[in-house]
Amino acid sequence: MKEEAQGISAEADCDSEEVGAPTNSTDYGILFGGGIDIPAGPGAITFDVLYNLGLGDIAKEDPTDPKVKVTNRNIQVLAGYGFRFGS
Repeated sequence: MKEEAQGISAEADCDSEEVGAPTNSTDYGILFGGGIDIPAGPGAITFDVLYNLGLGDIAKEDPTDPKVKVTNRNIQVLAGYGFRFGS
């Protein structure tokens, strides 16, 4: 885990007991994106790009600084080949 705020940076192993950052066990968000399938032989080559926007605060509230909010965000890129089954 690497963090930077107000010109101060810190790095720690998330699995370390010394870090002890309390987090919520549930997150919710919105996933959107798009893709394309290109016919190739008996199947299709597929390309997808997805964006996941976390809406929930995954950090448990810190009584010393209740304004801190930690959310998830990520971009996913998928490339593959799909086989067609059936008629």
